[in-house]
Amino acid sequence: MLATIKRVVMMLLRVGASAGLIFLVFHLGHFGLNHIVSTLGQVAGWPLAAAAGCSFVAILAASYKWRELLGEQGIRIGVLRVLRLTYIALFYNLVLPGQESGNAVKAVLLGRASHKAEKVWASVLVDQVILFLATSLITLVGLILTPTLPGWPVWMALTLVALVGSLGIHVLFLSKRLSGWLDRYLRPISRVLRLPWKRRLAPSPDAAPCAPLPGEWLEPLWNGLRSYQTTWHRLGRVLLLSLVYQLALIGVAYQFCLGLGIHVSYLNLAWVMTLVCMAQALPISFAGVGTRDSALVYFLGLLGIASGLSLELSLSLLALNVLMGLPGAVIQLIPDRYLARQEAATATAVTRWAGSIPIKVHVDQPLNLPRPVWPGGALQPAFAPQPVRRPQD
Repeated sequence: MLATIKRVVMMLLRVGASAGLIFLVFHLGHFGLNHIVSTLGQVAGWPLAAAAGCSFVAILAASYKWRELLGEQGIRIGVLRVLRLTYIALFYNLVLPGQESGNAVKAVLLGRASHKAEKVWASVLVDQVILFLATSLITLVGLILTPTLPGWPVWMALTLVALVGSLGIHVLFLSKRLSGWLDRYLRPISRVLRLPWKRRLAPSPDAAPCAPLPGEWLEPLWNGLRSYQTTWHRLGRVLLLSLVYQLALIGVAYQFCLGLGIHVSYLNLAWVMTLVCMAQALPISFAGVGTRDSALVYFLGLLGIASGLSLELSLSLLALNVLMGLPGAVIQLIPDRYLARQEAATATAVTRWAGSIPIKVHVDQPLNLPRPVWPGGALQPAFAPQPVRRPQD
C-alpha cells in the first residue's frame, strides 16, 4: 500500500514539474500557442511538412550517433530509450540556457540509471566534439563555394581556426603518445579534485593499486575519452551521422525559406545556419531567443535579406523547436525502467526463438559411427575402433 502511494505521489510530482517547465517555456520565450499557430500558418503546406521531416531526421541521427558512442563504453541500450532521452534533451533545451544544455540532462539521467556516469559523460563530450568538427567542415565548404561574401577572408580565417581547434581536441585523447603524456599530469590533478562527500570512503580492497579512488571523476572521464582510440571506424560513422544531423537542420531552415519567400541558396544557408547554431549554443539565452534572431539578421543581411524576413525565419524555427520539444515533457513521465524491462523481455524472446530453430543435417549416405565403449572407472567416454573385415582366403 505504501509503495503504491509513493509511486502515485512521485508521478504527481513529475506531472507538476513538467507542467511548470512548460509554463516556463512560454513565459521565458514571451509567446503563446496562438503565436506558434500563426507563425507556422505562414508556411503551412509542403514546406512545413518537409521542415518537420528534416527535423525528425535530425532527431534520429542524433539518437543513433549517441548510441554508437555509448556502445563503445559498454552501455547497451535500445533505440526507444535513446529516443526518449533525446526528446527529453530537446525539451530541456527550451528551458535551460543554451541550445545544447539538454545534453547534460540526458547524461545525468542515463548515468544515474546505468551507474556509469563517467562513461556516459565521456560519450556526450565526444559527441559534442565530433559535432563541432562536422559543423566546422560544413561551414568551410559553404564559405569556399561563396567567395563573394563580404568579409570573406575574416570568416574563412575564423572557420579555419575552429576546424584546427576541433581537430586539436580530437588529437588530445585519440593520440596514444599525447594522451599517455597527459595521463601522468592528470592523475595527480584527479586526486586533488575528488568529490568532497566521498573523500572519507575507503577504496575497495580488491581494487588495483592504480585504480581511481572514491570520489574521483576526472581520471575515469579521461579513461572514457581514451577508450575511443581503437575505434576509428565507429568514430567515422558518428562523424557521418553528425554531418547528416547538421545538414538536416539546414534543410529545416531551407524549407522555411521557401515557404516565406526568402530567396537564398542551400549552400549559403549551409554556413549561415552552422554559425547560427554555434551562436545559440552559448548559454546566454533561453530557447535561442535573442542570439538566433541577431545571428540570422546579421548573416542573412550580408546576403541582402531584409531583417523582417530574417526575424520571421527565426520565429518559424523557434515555433518548430517548441513543437518538437514539448513531447519530451510527456515522454519523461515514462519510467526508464519500464523501457528497460521491455528491452529485456524482447531480448529474451529473441533468444528463445533462436534457440528453438530446428537444425537438420542432410547426408547422402548413412553415417557409420563407431560404437561407444565405456571402460570401467573412466570419467570420459572413449570410442573403440571397429575391427576391419578382411576377405577370407
